[in-house]
Amino acid sequence: MLCAWGITVEGQKVLLHLSPGMKEDPESCRAFFQDLKRRGLVDPLLVATDGAPGLIRTLPRP
Repeated sequence: MLCAWGITVEGQKVLLHLSPGMKEDPESCRAFFQDLKRRGLVDPLLVATDGAPGLIRTLPRP
């Protein structure tokens, strides 16, 4: 299961998106983010991960 959480300025966690998935490969992560953007989410300021390599390879580098 892929999930995205947002944190409000008050520090409250908000579930943004859930997606069924069996793996955290770059293609699945890319589709996950594309769906979020299609629904109106702007690019995040910060992304935190548990070390999922597919997610890390999907994120742009500064």
